[in-house]
Amino acid sequence: MLSLNKLEIFLSQKGFFIKKIFTISEMCVYLEIICINNADIFLLYIPSKYDIKADGRNDVYKISYIEINVDEIDTVVKDHIEGMDNLDLEMLYDEVNLEHKHSEDLAGHMEENYKRS
Repeated sequence: MLSLNKLEIFLSQKGFFIKKIFTISEMCVYLEIICINNADIFLLYIPSKYDIKADGRNDVYKISYIEINVDEIDTVVKDHIEGMDNLDLEMLYDEVNLEHKHSEDLAGHMEENYKRS
């Protein structure tokens, strides 16, 4: 079994830090990583051949597989947007105004306008 602490030390030496840990059956599957140089965030996939446990941490999120048959993908998408035409979908984000006057509040403004399921 590999050590999450050793991986965390290695990543920190390269300027990356673990923000969140996603597990399936108590094994790390994805790590949400943030780069301290430019604040980029990405997911690092941990293949199942590596057993890395995330014991005793509060940044761990349990996830599970969702089986979707390739033939059912169109159905899932259609069920999600059923009854909406292209104009309706476009109107979901119509109120977003990129010419916001107060740049210091732009992040909050964008987050509020993009709160959609």
